[in-house]
Amino acid sequence: MDIREVGVVGLGTMGAGIAEVFARAGLRVTAVEADAGALSAGMSLLDRSLRKLVSHGRLTQDEYAEIAGRVRPGPAIATLSGADLVIEVVPEQLAVKRAVISELDQVLRPAAIIATNTSSLSVTSIAAGSAHPGRVVGMHFFNPAPVMRLVEVVTTVLTEPVTAAAVTALATRLGKTPVLVNDRPHRARHVGRDPRGACARVRRHPLHPGAPAAPPDRRRTHGAEERRRVLRVHRGTAGLPGRIPG
Repeated sequence: MDIREVGVVGLGTMGAGIAEVFARAGLRVTAVEADAGALSAGMSLLDRSLRKLVSHGRLTQDEYAEIAGRVRPGPAIATLSGADLVIEVVPEQLAVKRAVISELDQVLRPAAIIATNTSSLSVTSIAAGSAHPGRVVGMHFFNPAPVMRLVEVVTTVLTEPVTAAAVTALATRLGKTPVLVNDRPHRARHVGRDPRGACARVRRHPLHPGAPAAPPDRRRTHGAEERRRVLRVHRGTAGLPGRIPG
């Protein structure tokens, strides 16, 4: 999948950093916040970070203008309809994240990817709130996002292999080191404390050069019945219908 246009929902410190990473890699970015004041503050965070790079000689004025020009503020999620991938960076509350995912389901194209930057919540629970859980994946940046090299690509039993492959390739394109992990509690805490171990896992990842070309199809491994069971459990906790969308 060719990802050229991305959206970032939530432009706090982490969201602004992620938007900067995307823009510096040449992607067009639409940044969305809950209100105009928060959006303005987030855009200012991004601008200050880029200007700091200029003052330190790491960017020229022309490069600054080019990167800043790739990021546009969006007043609502509806402005993300043309995005190939959207990452949510909203507060770590399951209900809030599910509400964002539900809105994204209504505006994004079926092939678009929805990523969550959660570091503590179950990606499976977040994905189960989507009408299309196979396109939901964890893409966890560490703070500060422009500096930290590791990015966790967190898959669930619901994640389509093509989704995981596309996000892993994107992380590499961003100049990051992707770490493919299965959804489990406190995963970020362990990877963050053991970067050498994380890098070793990257070397064993099927997408790494010298390894088999295709990642294992975990959806087939677990089977349709297991995916139905997972959806019944996770969607049931939120009073949602426990079904796999067709």
